[in-house]
Amino acid sequence: MTLIKIHEFSTGVIIQGTPSQWWIAEFMKERDFMNSTLDKIPYPVERAISQELLTIYDFPENTKSPVIIGREVRYRREAWSVLAVVTLGEDEPGNKVCLYRYFVTEGLGKITDLLSWYNRNHRPSFYPFDRKKVGQHHDYDDDKTLKHDALSKLEFQNLLTTTRHQRLVVPSYIKCTPVILNQLAERIKKKKQLIAWGFNVENIFKSRTFQVLHLSQSSPLNPPKDPPTFLNKLLRYIITINHNITDFVNHIYLSIVTPIKVPPLLLFMIFLGGSVLIAPTFLIAFFSTQFFYGLVWGFGMIFIFFFGLEIGRRIR
Repeated sequence: MTLIKIHEFSTGVIIQGTPSQWWIAEFMKERDFMNSTLDKIPYPVERAISQELLTIYDFPENTKSPVIIGREVRYRREAWSVLAVVTLGEDEPGNKVCLYRYFVTEGLGKITDLLSWYNRNHRPSFYPFDRKKVGQHHDYDDDKTLKHDALSKLEFQNLLTTTRHQRLVVPSYIKCTPVILNQLAERIKKKKQLIAWGFNVENIFKSRTFQVLHLSQSSPLNPPKDPPTFLNKLLRYIITINHNITDFVNHIYLSIVTPIKVPPLLLFMIFLGGSVLIAPTFLIAFFSTQFFYGLVWGFGMIFIFFFGLEIGRRIR
């Protein structure tokens, strides 16, 4: 018997109303959470949230079932297993918004335990009146986790046989559960690769980082697709580049600010000041005979400037 500690926290919001009828008056600042049993969100988990590895674009239409994301995260020697449960809520103007409740436990290979605890405790989702305090974690005996292989069914064997990549899409018409998705991810992942899967998803951020995705009924990925046109390929290429640039900015920001504790305002001034100092040199180079070098210098200046603005946006 091993007793594991399951912590939780939720999207940070200010609410109005009653426990039976409530709405969101305001969202808290980025990286602020509520009902947390942790004094500080573990850095690998916070990093994954900031990099949108536990994020969906839109909540699936015509369904009340939550979107569930299971993912292992690691940074250096620290590793956590994470379960993100996404449901719908409303803000004050009546707009639909996605709300997250995260369940985490330290170490890899614990998603099955998280799912077992989740199913045994009435599948909790975001509910602001379920108050939690720091230290009020859940103790779970992992002997209660049933060890069984649900992949013996023919439809899953066919999926495993036909897949040619380290990524699998399970259509909505195949009856599936998060436990089965986790087993599929464990089966097809590469050695030392971290597990990542999404259940009941329609559109999801950075889908390429998941091994297995189970589609909702309304997912546009369900119908067969025509061969991609040149424009579609170009658009996907641009989106991929944008994601890579965003990942790069996130990685530099989190790597510098969080471990080293550089004051954010000082960091912003360094990059903003650098872009101002580089401008005169760029103008001289641009209007000189070295036109190519001027362009290279200019793009460098633009990158530094917008990187500084991105840092400023994050620390507001």
